[in-house]
Amino acid sequence: MITLPDCVSILDQHGDSTSFLRFSALASYRVKMKKEGGYRATYPLKADGIEVHLEYVERNWLILAVHLYGGKESGFSAYAGELEHGLSMKSSRSRLREVLGAPSSTGGDGTVGRYGIVNRPWDRWDREDHSLRFDYEEDGSSIHVACLQRPRDVRAFEERRVASQATLQTPARVTPAVAASVAPPAGNAGR
Repeated sequence: MITLPDCVSILDQHGDSTSFLRFSALASYRVKMKKEGGYRATYPLKADGIEVHLEYVERNWLILAVHLYGGKESGFSAYAGELEHGLSMKSSRSRLREVLGAPSSTGGDGTVGRYGIVNRPWDRWDREDHSLRFDYEEDGSSIHVACLQRPRDVRAFEERRVASQATLQTPARVTPAVAASVAPPAGNAGR
C-alpha cells in the first residue's frame, strides 16, 4: 500500500527518479501517464485513491502534487492508508484540528456556487517539505480530498490570491477624459 510518506517522497522529483519508480511499484496495478494537453499530465492510480499531477519541465516530468481521494470521485476508490498520527480520510475537520493543531490557512464556506461547484471548507498545514490541504465534505464530517503540494507552489498561489484580492478592493481611478467620454451630452441631463 502507498503511504503518505511515499507520496511526500515524490514531490518535486522527476518521473524517472528512483523515488517515483519505487512509488509506482507500490501501486495496485500498472497505469500509464495520462497527458492532459500542453505540459501537464496525471498518473491516476484509481484503485489506490491516488492521483499524481506532473508538469513537463526541462525535458522531464516533474511531480507537482498528489491528490488522495476520500470517496468515489471520478472513478477513484477511497484512499485507505493512514494520513498522519492515526488520521484517515474518514476523520472529521474537528478531529484533524485537534490532532494537527491550528491550520496554516483555511477557507471555503460549503456553499454551492456557479455551475453547481461546491466551495468546500478546507484547511492547509504547511510543512518544511510539503503542504497538506484537506477539502472536507460540506458538513466537515470527513475528508473529500487531500492534496500534497510543493511549498513553493503554495506560496506562489497565495501571492497571486492576495494580489487579486487587493486588485478587487482597489477602487478604479476614473480620469477626467474617461469621465467625459461616458457622461451624457450637455443639455440631456434629466431627460
